[in-house]
Amino acid sequence: VTLLRRRGPDGLAAVMRAFRILDEGATGLVGRLDFARTLKSCSVSLNEEEVDTIFGSFGGAPDTAISYGPFVAALTRPLTERRAELVRAAYRPLDPAGQGVSAADLRSMVNTRQHPDVASGKRSQAEVLAELMANFDTRATEGKVTAAMFEGYYGLVGTMVEDDAHFQLLLWNTWLAQPRRGARAGRS
Repeated sequence: VTLLRRRGPDGLAAVMRAFRILDEGATGLVGRLDFARTLKSCSVSLNEEEVDTIFGSFGGAPDTAISYGPFVAALTRPLTERRAELVRAAYRPLDPAGQGVSAADLRSMVNTRQHPDVASGKRSQAEVLAELMANFDTRATEGKVTAAMFEGYYGLVGTMVEDDAHFQLLLWNTWLAQPRRGARAGRS
């Protein structure tokens, strides 16, 4: 997790995204070699023994596959109730009917202007938007991002953000969410 923390709030999300991209058949499974390659592509360098140990702890033998979801979940910590409510508050205006929001509609609602990489000129708004949208696997939901997907993504992000005030600001800046009356950010 320490190596992923250095990658910032999107570190774990990048690992999950890389596994999903690799998983063209949407099976949720990854073999040992692809497991090691995916972690390496996300700047997590492990020696062969470490890969075998981690892969084996999720039930994988060298010639089998494991489900990568539990691996990523083991690296995360659950959202606190405060953070979960902040995520729900950010999602509600995006999907007032509670039926899921189309990826196309979601794209039109996101604000990437304040992303640090955009502000510094390192990446374009389009690049940041494409990366964000790649975090939502909509293959099984007819192209819709559900509340559970949204909360799952911010669960990954939240693992990398220690401070509640920073987490809250990240949500508000991304989704143009307004603070609720009486809501205050604090430390986790």
